[in-house]
Amino acid sequence: MIVVATSGANRCQYCVVAHGAILRIRAKNPRVADQVAVNHNKAEITPRQKAMLDFAMKVASESHTVTDADLAALREAGFSDEDIWDIARWRPSSRCRTAWPT
Repeated sequence: MIVVATSGANRCQYCVVAHGAILRIRAKNPRVADQVAVNHNKAEITPRQKAMLDFAMKVASESHTVTDADLAALREAGFSDEDIWDIARWRPSSRCRTAWPT
């Protein structure tokens, strides 16, 4: 779900399609992958998933603005410090080469 959301924001069509297919299967909702790729704020997801994606999008696009309040919001949503680290380490911009101009 994190990769689909951040890949949508980074306009990486390949990653949206590839990871979206996995998300469709795991979420058991054929619409959720497209919704998350376009705008996770309007997707059919739980409040916990929204908190996760809000944080992941912030880390992917403006990590220099992450504050303790962002971490507190994740903890309030039920995430452990280990979970938060796992969410923060997903940085598709450092992994995905298909979105880079040639």
